[in-house]
Amino acid sequence: MSVATVDRVLNSRLPVRGKTSEQVLAAAQELHYHGVNLLSQRIEERRHAVSLGLLIQSRSTTFFKQVVEEINDYVRHNRPDCRSIVIEEFDEMTPKAMAHAIRNLSSRADAIAVMAFDHPLVNEAVLDITAQGKPVFAFLSGLSAPSLSGYVGIDHQKAGRTSGWALSNLLNRSGKIAVLIESYQYRAFQEREIGIRNYILEHEPGIELCEGVYGIASTSVVERMFEELLARHPDLKGVYFVGAGISAALKVLESIPREQWPVMVCHELTPTTRTALSTGTVGVVLDSPRRELAHEIVDRMIESTTQNRPDLQHSRIEFKFYCSENIV
Repeated sequence: MSVATVDRVLNSRLPVRGKTSEQVLAAAQELHYHGVNLLSQRIEERRHAVSLGLLIQSRSTTFFKQVVEEINDYVRHNRPDCRSIVIEEFDEMTPKAMAHAIRNLSSRADAIAVMAFDHPLVNEAVLDITAQGKPVFAFLSGLSAPSLSGYVGIDHQKAGRTSGWALSNLLNRSGKIAVLIESYQYRAFQEREIGIRNYILEHEPGIELCEGVYGIASTSVVERMFEELLARHPDLKGVYFVGAGISAALKVLESIPREQWPVMVCHELTPTTRTALSTGTVGVVLDSPRRELAHEIVDRMIESTTQNRPDLQHSRIEFKFYCSENIV
């Protein structure tokens, strides 16, 4: 057994096989190691540890990379009761493929969380998995499956209403605005659109909210959607960019005169949107706190395997509001 392995067991740095941990404990007891009681406690925690699984839209974007890093860091340093966590992305963005991936992941974990389309096939997979006694959580975007164990993410209707408030104030409460939505099958994006439409209808008679523009999560598609939107509404003053792909929209703006740029409100503070805020290309960014999301989803999944909690465990994480004046 290497010195590095012994160090990992003594300091709980990385997961080590149970048999190896037991061997280190036996040696520590024989040598009257001063930290043997703490070591024994850690090994006991590992013995009852659980395996977790997470399925997300992508691991390549800045936002999801940061979420994954926060989850792995939290598990590694703060949750010895998590034996392992498998984080995967969907190979194919269709309800059938999502349902298959969810079933497959559930066979390798004690509890899972998913960011998936709110679709009957997905909800049926959730129902089958929970019927086997395994908790399933919706992460970042909700699901309507009645057996869902809970939801962890921001309040998307509140985010939509906040975007409506921001645009109406930035435009002096008059003008035409639009909503650009990719991947409308996510419940989160549906709720964001509902939120902004309700706010405008309730409070802003001087704001004209034109029809939504819908597509799929593809850079080329988002570019075309935005170009067509600007061509159809040359008097457009503001846009709420509901989903991902803001980089594609910003690229389109570079091809038109600045005086024709609509005011933009979008989601997630990244290097790209931070720069866009500082240059005035984007007016407001609504940001989902990665660390809080990571900690909460891990805590809820572990808790669901150790406590009998049949009621829904919804955890609404407060989003942050950024403009050019508070990004530093």
